[in-house]
Amino acid sequence: MSEPVKNPVLSSLLKKYNETSTENREEKQNSIDAVAKEFVENAQLLLPVRIDEKYIEKTGANSAVIKKDGKFDVIVLTAGNSAKFYPLFTDWQEIGKCPEDMKKNIQTFVVSFDDLWALLQNIDAGAVINPFSDNVGFNKETLRHFHELKEIKTSGHTEHTVEKDTPVKLGDPAVDPKPLKDALRRTAENYPEIKNMWIKLMIKEDEKSWLLIVDHKGSKAPLFEALGKAAGPHLTDGMYIDMISYSDSFGKKAAEGNPFYVKQKKGLFF
Repeated sequence: MSEPVKNPVLSSLLKKYNETSTENREEKQNSIDAVAKEFVENAQLLLPVRIDEKYIEKTGANSAVIKKDGKFDVIVLTAGNSAKFYPLFTDWQEIGKCPEDMKKNIQTFVVSFDDLWALLQNIDAGAVINPFSDNVGFNKETLRHFHELKEIKTSGHTEHTVEKDTPVKLGDPAVDPKPLKDALRRTAENYPEIKNMWIKLMIKEDEKSWLLIVDHKGSKAPLFEALGKAAGPHLTDGMYIDMISYSDSFGKKAAEGNPFYVKQKKGLFF
């Protein structure tokens, strides 16, 4: 890095959060919400790792890259309840507050929230910001929620895997969401890869959303992006839309009844 990592906005918000009395619940909640928003949308934080020197190639006085096939270990902190957290730091001054044994032979990655979420896919861990001063942590499920909210904000939909044993209720809505369906139909007509679509009301852990099951060919990414944008203006009452491919095992189970969209035949072939 040619410039030292600094996060003045996040640092200021963390200070305000820690100085706010727990008795003032509303202000405390607003304060942590502001911390989360800055963390998810703008922050570039330092993540300490350990890398074998043989895999490091210097590219400047304060920068380096990992050689091809290089391996690294992210440092993990364990809380008193055995929960695991990736430590994140707003600047080098905060890194300096680490215990001496932790500071030995560490390097740092500069990571965004999206980078962090990618790293957490294969580990059951949360993240803690400035663990040796501000000590503001978020568990894995909270980070997942942040990730989904960010997806909804940027693309109009989110996509996630329903974990085994998670209670999920599916059904048909009491009031037919016709404007939403019509918008999805119009979009699907522009994508011949889409064959059928079903829409269900989904209740997962007391949270309501629409579940759109899409029977399609090829990559889902461009299809889901287009469908999410079409759905956005028609999502009311704080609802959002989850999407899943029919080819997914959960998608097949969820797709009960007749699809609301069926691709029309054109000639002898689809």
